[in-house]
Amino acid sequence: DYLNNVKYVNGTFVAVGEAGMILTSHDGITWQQRMPKIDNNLRGIAYGSNIFVIVGDSGTILTSYDGISWQSRVSGTNYNLLNITYGNNIFVAVGGSRTVLTSSDGISWQSSDISTIYDLSSIAYGNSTFVAVGYGGDHNTNIMTSSDGVNWKAGILTSQIMTSSDGVNWQAGILTSQIMTNRIAYCNNTFVATGIEYESLDIYIMTSSDGVNWQSRISPTGNSLNGIAYGNNIFVIVGVDGTVLTSIDGLTWQKRTSETYNSLSGVAFGNNIFVTVGSYTNRIPIREPFG
Repeated sequence: DYLNNVKYVNGTFVAVGEAGMILTSHDGITWQQRMPKIDNNLRGIAYGSNIFVIVGDSGTILTSYDGISWQSRVSGTNYNLLNITYGNNIFVAVGGSRTVLTSSDGISWQSSDISTIYDLSSIAYGNSTFVAVGYGGDHNTNIMTSSDGVNWKAGILTSQIMTSSDGVNWQAGILTSQIMTNRIAYCNNTFVATGIEYESLDIYIMTSSDGVNWQSRISPTGNSLNGIAYGNNIFVIVGVDGTVLTSIDGLTWQKRTSETYNSLSGVAFGNNIFVTVGSYTNRIPIREPFG
């Protein structure tokens, strides 16, 4: 089975995936499967107002007060819901066909009229700001910001980039084309987003303190990047083919050995450990000799 995401919320790791898969764990090691009686793929997790909320395909919304028993809620949409966050006393879920849903309690949901024609693939809250990202026509990045989750302002990512051949000496440049952004998180007072530049196919990692002004770096790997987390004074990003990157400051990134070729789709930090989830492959990782 494929697991799409994992979060550490309210003292519990919650992982979600295909065909209504929900797993919970208090320590990240021993897991229990929950049975929500739904077959849709599940993609995003949030916690707030004393309730867990999971979103997924075909407008799926599930809620739970204990992480064990789950109940379906009416979302009012049939579009896929790809991610959800909680902030400023409100849940905000995003998805296909410019879908943005809000709820103060996780049970009753309202649709927001957002001025974009693009899908929104991920959302985060921090620094009193919601930031949603995605991509669409003409390969343009779509970045939307909001203070309340209801009224949104559109922007296009055009940020300064820094390049280096040795990781020590850096040269400034201006990003002239757009990055298609697929994932965003807020951790350690920083928005961190990942994406791919359409023309060069370079993989980018972008950081911002306010969601408006961004710094970009080319990833040390060409593999697509997915989940983002922070803990024990270090940022961690995971991606396809067992990719794991770490950074102390969110700007300079280093590849790590994960000993797997599985595609890693999500990562979370809690209970003093990192947990990452993804899909199984039959490839066997090969250790490179030292020296």
